[in-house]
Amino acid sequence: MRHAKSKSQVPFGFVELPAARSRKKPRRTGLTMVADFGLPYMQVDDLVTMAGRYIDLAKIAVGTSRLYDLAYLRRKLALYRKHKIRPFIGGQFQEYVFATYGEKKLRPFLLEAKRVGFDVVEVSDNCVELTPRQRRAQIRLAVECGLAVFGEVGLTGEIRPVTFGEERIREAAKQGFTTAIVPRDNLPRVALPGIAVIGVSRIDEALRAALNQPDLKA
Repeated sequence: MRHAKSKSQVPFGFVELPAARSRKKPRRTGLTMVADFGLPYMQVDDLVTMAGRYIDLAKIAVGTSRLYDLAYLRRKLALYRKHKIRPFIGGQFQEYVFATYGEKKLRPFLLEAKRVGFDVVEVSDNCVELTPRQRRAQIRLAVECGLAVFGEVGLTGEIRPVTFGEERIREAAKQGFTTAIVPRDNLPRVALPGIAVIGVSRIDEALRAALNQPDLKA
């Protein structure tokens, strides 16, 4: 049985880590993501050996997934998973496919993501603006292809405003949702029928709001 390290075995062990950050994986709070812009395998090995216990997610950024040999990419994804780090494709790759080839290529893209070893994709609109209908369709398509879907927040934890904010809230209400947690800058000017709207500025605020809403708990 492996025992937890005593404070004398940890450098500066008297300095406490934030109480809100869980020390065990899988974590529900205090998650940390790294952005991998094409790190070689051995650099990833060094990174996860040194700091893997603090890392939860690895974004394989932009279109770098296209540049690997298949065996090399799968080996790298397996290394992340060995250290309980969940790798996923950054949303800008899907944005590029959508903008360059159109909606017809999204299913082949998502099925290929599944084939090469991903189980999560990110749906974003950093460079290519999506309407609520397009975003909803892309999320549903990813789920149909056997993938989980991540959204995007700022790297420092801020919740950024999104386009078509009120339209998205109205669409959520039509789908039967009774509570929406949204960027503070997207709060509607007047109350919308059938749905309570909570504005937040940071991811920790969003988590607290979600955990205080019985209908939003996992």
